[in-house]
Amino acid sequence: MNKLVPQKFTLQGHEYIVGRLDLFEAMKLQKRLGPLMPTAFNNVLYEMWTAYGKSMPESKATLSDKLTEFGTLLAVCQPLLDRIAAMPDADFDFCVRTALSVVERRSEDGKTWTRVYSGGTLAFDDIDFTTTCILVSAVVQRELRPFIDALNL
Repeated sequence: MNKLVPQKFTLQGHEYIVGRLDLFEAMKLQKRLGPLMPTAFNNVLYEMWTAYGKSMPESKATLSDKLTEFGTLLAVCQPLLDRIAAMPDADFDFCVRTALSVVERRSEDGKTWTRVYSGGTLAFDDIDFTTTCILVSAVVQRELRPFIDALNL
C-alpha cells in the first residue's frame, strides 16, 4: 500500500479522507509524540497483542466476558494514557489540531470536501470525542509509519 495516497474511510455515516502533513509539521508532530513511543511500543502494543490472542470470539462472549476484556484493555493502556495526560496542554492541543488540519469530510451531497479543522475552528458540530480520537489516531499512524519503517523495526 502506498503511504502517500490519501486514506479514505467512513465513520459514523460520514466519509473522511486523511491527507498528509507537510514535512515540518510532520516533524513537529513526531517530536511532540516521541516521548510516548517507548511506552506505546514496549508496553501497550505487546500487552494488547497478548490480550487479543486470549480474547473470546464475540459471538461466544458473554457480557461479563466483554466487560472483563474491556477492563483488561483499559489496564493495558493505562501507562500510555498516563503519558498522554502528563503532556503539556499546548503540546496536546498542537497534536490534535495539527492532525485534524489534514482531515477532510465529504459534504452530505457528496460534491465537496471540507477540512475538519481550519483557521482555529472545527467545521462540524457533530464531531464527538470518539470520532476525534479515531481521526487523530489515523493521522498519527500515517505520519509516524514512515519514521518507524526507517528504523527497520
